[in-house]
Amino acid sequence: MREVLIEGEPWSVRVRATTKGADEGWMVRGVQPDDHLFVALVDYSDAQVPVVYLLPSEDVWRAGVAEAVAYGIHKPRSKEASMRMLHDPLPKAIQGFPCTSPYQPGWLDKYREAWNHLPSTPSVLGKRAFAASEED
Repeated sequence: MREVLIEGEPWSVRVRATTKGADEGWMVRGVQPDDHLFVALVDYSDAQVPVVYLLPSEDVWRAGVAEAVAYGIHKPRSKEASMRMLHDPLPKAIQGFPCTSPYQPGWLDKYREAWNHLPSTPSVLGKRAFAASEED
């Protein structure tokens, strides 16, 4: 898996891709809240019709923290890591913890093809921009 960074004015998009679907998730690393950073989670599980979920970095960070907290409660001996998995739905083992309540099944739907999150979308951006992403 390779991470791609697309830079625009005045924003950047970090791209993560998977061929396993949203339920298996995306591994993200080092995402901190930043008004100018977005994360595109690309789902190639249907290679004919890839889906892009475009999230503000703060939402990625919050979801990652919620999953990490839930795993810490579920497996108290687990180590803290800078990498986070984002799933939809969350794994059954961590569903139901209060920290995961905003992340009910389908929580990513509002970000599906949400190009309107970018302050201005250049014409070159779209599904073809992600064709070079390597698979999991």
